[in-house]
Amino acid sequence: MEHLRQSSFFWPILWLLHVWTTACVAAKSEYSGSVAYRNPILPGFHPDPSCTLVQEWDNTFFCATSSFNAFPAVPIFASKDLRNFRQIGNVITKPSQLPGLADTNGSTSGIWAPSIRYHNGTFWVVTTLVFDNRYDTCPYWDDQGNSYIVGSHYWRIFEMIQGGTGLNHMVTYARSHEMWGPYESDPANPVLSNANTTQYFQTVGHADIFQDTQGNWWAVALSTRSGPEYTYFPMGRETILTTAQWDKGEFPTFTPVRGAETGPLPPVNKHIGGDGYWVGSDDDIQFSPGSSLPMHFIYNRFPDSSAYTISPPEDPNTLRLTPSVLNLTGIDGRTSPFPQTFVGRRQEHILFKFQTTLRFESSHDQAEAGVTIFLNQLQHFDLGIIRLTPKSALEAGYIDTPLNATARYVRLTTVTANSTNDGASDTYSRPAILPLDLEPHRPVPIQIEAVNRTTYAFKYKDVSGWKVVGWGNSSQVSGGFTGTIVAQAVISRGYVSVSRNIGCTKDFKIVPGGVQAQTRVALENVSKVLQAAGSGLEHVVKATVFLKNMPQDFQPMNEVYKEFFQKDQMPAPALAARLVPSFASSFPAVVPAVHNFAASSSLDSFELPPHLSIVVDKHVASRFDCDGMTLISPTLLAFAHTFASDVQELFPDVKADVSEGTVDSKANVFLSISSEDQTVNFTLAKDVKISGSGARGVFWGTRTLLQGLLLNERKLPSGVVEDRPDWETRGFMLDVGRQWYPISFLTDLCSYASWFKTSEFVRHVHLSDNLGVGDTAYARFRLRPTSPNFDGLTPHLNETYSREEFADFQSRCAARGVTVIPEIESPGHALVITQWKPELALLGDPTLINLTVPDAIPTIKSIWKEQVSIGADEYSSTLANEYNNFVDEMVFPVDREFFEDDPYELIRSGYNVINSDDAFQYIVMKYSGSYPQRLNQTRLWDGANVNTAGIWDPHIFDRGIISDFLAVDHAPYLTLEEPLLQGAIMAIWNDHGTTASTFLEAFYALKEGLPVIISASWQAASRPRHLTQDQFDSSYPALEAAAPGQNLDRRVPSKGNTVVAYDFVHGTSDVVTDKSGNGYDGMLLGGFVSTPLGSKGHNYTLLIELDSSYTPSTLLSGPDDSFGFTASGNGTTLSFTTSNITFPLFNFTFPAHAPSSRRQIVITGTELFTSAFVDGAHVGDFLTYIDETAVTASMSFVAPVQHIAIGEGSVSRLVLWNGIQDIATVSAERW
Repeated sequence: MEHLRQSSFFWPILWLLHVWTTACVAAKSEYSGSVAYRNPILPGFHPDPSCTLVQEWDNTFFCATSSFNAFPAVPIFASKDLRNFRQIGNVITKPSQLPGLADTNGSTSGIWAPSIRYHNGTFWVVTTLVFDNRYDTCPYWDDQGNSYIVGSHYWRIFEMIQGGTGLNHMVTYARSHEMWGPYESDPANPVLSNANTTQYFQTVGHADIFQDTQGNWWAVALSTRSGPEYTYFPMGRETILTTAQWDKGEFPTFTPVRGAETGPLPPVNKHIGGDGYWVGSDDDIQFSPGSSLPMHFIYNRFPDSSAYTISPPEDPNTLRLTPSVLNLTGIDGRTSPFPQTFVGRRQEHILFKFQTTLRFESSHDQAEAGVTIFLNQLQHFDLGIIRLTPKSALEAGYIDTPLNATARYVRLTTVTANSTNDGASDTYSRPAILPLDLEPHRPVPIQIEAVNRTTYAFKYKDVSGWKVVGWGNSSQVSGGFTGTIVAQAVISRGYVSVSRNIGCTKDFKIVPGGVQAQTRVALENVSKVLQAAGSGLEHVVKATVFLKNMPQDFQPMNEVYKEFFQKDQMPAPALAARLVPSFASSFPAVVPAVHNFAASSSLDSFELPPHLSIVVDKHVASRFDCDGMTLISPTLLAFAHTFASDVQELFPDVKADVSEGTVDSKANVFLSISSEDQTVNFTLAKDVKISGSGARGVFWGTRTLLQGLLLNERKLPSGVVEDRPDWETRGFMLDVGRQWYPISFLTDLCSYASWFKTSEFVRHVHLSDNLGVGDTAYARFRLRPTSPNFDGLTPHLNETYSREEFADFQSRCAARGVTVIPEIESPGHALVITQWKPELALLGDPTLINLTVPDAIPTIKSIWKEQVSIGADEYSSTLANEYNNFVDEMVFPVDREFFEDDPYELIRSGYNVINSDDAFQYIVMKYSGSYPQRLNQTRLWDGANVNTAGIWDPHIFDRGIISDFLAVDHAPYLTLEEPLLQGAIMAIWNDHGTTASTFLEAFYALKEGLPVIISASWQAASRPRHLTQDQFDSSYPALEAAAPGQNLDRRVPSKGNTVVAYDFVHGTSDVVTDKSGNGYDGMLLGGFVSTPLGSKGHNYTLLIELDSSYTPSTLLSGPDDSFGFTASGNGTTLSFTTSNITFPLFNFTFPAHAPSSRRQIVITGTELFTSAFVDGAHVGDFLTYIDETAVTASMSFVAPVQHIAIGEGSVSRLVLWNGIQDIATVSAERW
């Protein structure tokens, strides 16, 4: 028999264990029959268990479990009775034992799936190597003394094979008389599984089998306490124990896992030596002098040991933590060269309290310390004491007037799988920030309490007692292969990266004295800025300075640099590579960034005057673009009028007029067309001159001008802007086929997209599609035909666009430079056509048109009378020839998936290619197993390549090989001058149809991601002035709020937090006075009040008072949705209705007999959720079921306040606030 060579098949790690040296107390084992016990035996994050009995060690059972990224790694437990387990050590306690853990790239990397065995006086643990793909290995010794590392778990010559993961996890068996096979599968497979059951214990699998001293067979396995809904299981995969039977000559059988179990357990025996932790017991750690952290405390990857000091002499009986520069959120779940200051323990109980007293005296802005419920770097809840300046407090979401200077706040941050690194909120949980009233040096008790299976409460204690800061939903920290850690963490946020123009003061006058004097003045200024913020140069990690002559001036600059930092600046070549014009920072960070700005030596600057004169070059005023995708391109004069309208919208105190003239005419802004291809240039002085390669190019220049004036207080320095798009196609696609969108909404989307220089909406407006494959599934064709011959194609006329409506939509988009290109799906995704003409359906799949039917192509030809872009994907391969004939006949661009074809090869073959890579640019509304619900900002800004990171742009089709295609001028396959790569298009898909989202939620999903895609398509990532994430983050909020020609945020101007306040009981006239001070008085019209408002967007708090009659009715209505009562079971509940679809509040009905005659309803809304409160109590969030499954997603509704029903059973009082208000406070207010 040939020995198995390790290098051929497996790359495990072998650890020779001397697990513990404390003597065991001998005890005679006496079994007492069947004994009741409960699973899990190792609660909390203890997956992939392996156990073995060692009789030489006084009949002790030893078990090992996975640790993934936790360190110390691979915990070892000992037990005498299989119910009381003591941790006796960890296999891996030094970084040298596990090289690579510091660089793992995900929450489920690290080390996992150990097998523990005892052989010839030595403990052996075999586990999987970091990053490798040979899993679940096990040591095995044959009767001849040969040693093997084998796949799965072995018992003599019988192999246990694991099967499935997640809810399909199972245990299967096969056996053989020889190691090398052949193997016979157990006919009863799977032999152990809870898949497809309603049991609370799910995902049972990864079993290991062993015997006790009486010869009884046992198995340990992993399981989640999740139930079949698989939603709430923050503790992850835990270790369970079940009995087994294994008769000679038979396959083993296992007792199904139910939680409450019985079996022939050994008698209770806790005689396990050492000071290790008893699993499941409480912690009360006093940090006494000379002690160390308990062995069950863990870090996230390798810690910086110097960051943890127990009982320092100046502060005994404390754990002193030195802040880290990292917060707990990592890019794509990765770590970095800087360890996190983070230490904690596994959550082991559904209900628990974790409490600590924190003294935190940092004066640094955004320094933070606190506690966390941590699943991984992309899923955690953090409750912290944080220092914030007034500006930072507002940016952090504090809605009241910030405290003076840098003050202490208590903040709850919620980070989930779809969040940004700054800790955006998840669907259910509530981020919050409150001022901390305690004295600056007073310790603060903080606490996390799991109040039930689904909810964490985050609290702090002041002089009046415990206060709840906010809540977290356990579903948001559930999933994957690991479980939650309850931990303490400290973040300094003292990481300072300074980029400054050497030799320049704030008015850009050169400092005399040469390079060294210039460097010294600049660094002294930097030091003063840091000191004012409570920091200093000691916290500067890198200070990048830019000089006029980088190679020549580097050495004298570096001599001064070393005086300040005691180290060299980065090498001169690295600085030279990052050199930008020394005056570039004087131009605002518009989105997209301009390619170049050359500042003038003139002291003149352009300031927006109160009366703006816009003059259009009369020689080209009537010229329009002929080389684009649209036949209705506006003239230069028409674009000028749009520009003037935008000026007056953005700056209401400015009057703008348009006239025709020449370059010599008196004008504040002069617009003309140049002959230079694809360029946009303008000169800034006291006046502005903009010229572009076409009318639309000039219009893009006006976007740059307006954004710059917005961001720079209506002023711009003198100089010359040179700009041009690197790619002509900069677009987005919206799936209109499976969700109804009002034509006004689509028009507003054009206006918003145009603000960031989007060129196409989309490559298609997706005008036909279907849900599912059933004959009666939802399917729509959105264009309303004029001929009665097509009545069967559009039976739902209220969900169609007339020819006039759609033409007006296209014209309005064209007026802002955006081309609308419709898409009609065929021959796939064509259920709407086969519902009309069933004889055209392909047998077995009515979503496909059978192209062999003679009437197929003539029918499709008859649907459109002018050429459109037709989507043709996902068709049956059995009719490939017919499909090709169809494509040839219809003549249209071809969509390709990267995995189906090579875009670089297509370009070399002469095809035009547009990048719509789903890894970067796809959104699926509300829920998807594959795609995000908002674009992954981290991936766009720093994930172009899985190894080297970088900013995405349309060059990138494959994250694995991007390094081949980044260079501007010498990429092996593509350059920026490649004309066949036309640009990029992002896509928003409605896979779950009309009941999964509102039309405004599509805007929330795309509004932040679209400008990033467009910016990357305007200017390649390799350009020196490409927009950076810091620039985008600083400019985007103001630009998004100001985008002209639309109000998709549904903003309502207000003098204060209260937007509108009506009292309908005490009024005596037809005019209902608005008591907010904003003057939004309403008019009484019969049984309702008409207001001058429509909808109020997010965030908002809406209070309604009414009597206790709950007849199904509409209380409030607006242009986007309505709110009221609807029938629910035998009662009535609250509901929103939009697009004729009603969304009731689940799991709540009003009682038949109310405790009083009046009720108070409060609705709070954000872009992620809408919550309801009745008489001060939270009664639920508005949810929807995805595809009629148990999967739910939250709904976001705007507040409808256009019409208010009054009278008996209707509204008696209404108040609307900006922001999410405290429910108790608003409920008590009176007007």
